[in-house]
Amino acid sequence: MNPWSSASAMHNRLASLLPALTIAAGLTAAGWAQSEESQMSEIEPVYSAEEVQIDGVTVLELNRGGDHPLRARIAPGAGANLYSLVYDGYELLRGPEKLAEFEGNAPGNPVLYPTPNRVAGGRFSFEGRSFDFGLNDGDRFLHGLVRSVPWQSEIGPVDEDGVSVECWVDFAPGTGLYELFGFEHRLSLVYSLDEQGL
Repeated sequence: MNPWSSASAMHNRLASLLPALTIAAGLTAAGWAQSEESQMSEIEPVYSAEEVQIDGVTVLELNRGGDHPLRARIAPGAGANLYSLVYDGYELLRGPEKLAEFEGNAPGNPVLYPTPNRVAGGRFSFEGRSFDFGLNDGDRFLHGLVRSVPWQSEIGPVDEDGVSVECWVDFAPGTGLYELFGFEHRLSLVYSLDEQGL
């Protein structure tokens, strides 16, 4: 076998592939240029937060405008429940049918504290103390104390990097929450919306 003929055949094959390789390289380069163009034409996100009235209920609304808008709605009067999250026009959560009748228990994203599951008989002991939450689901207590009580709220800073809102509820002496769970403390929850999401 003549090594020169093999080299020649390989050369011919490569030469025949050259136009296809050139076209593929051109398409790839065009794709990169288009990708860079589309990145340059993306709209920078703009953030906002406000209290709005929906069905007579005060709601906190966090927004991210831009190419992929995101809107979060929180009901502080119903346990600081995140009941709506809309991305690119699509609702991602099942929210209440009537916000005016919403108590925060469900649907949405209820906050389950201090007992995020079931308490048999509604009673338990902790560090030598006994607690009685009562019954709210047959013969048991279900999903904590704060999901249907009003929370306080404050909109945090809004800047080019995002927005946040803080919601809190106090377990203070003289309150119904403290009578049930007698540890003086504050439960705080911060919702932050930025380029990554909520």
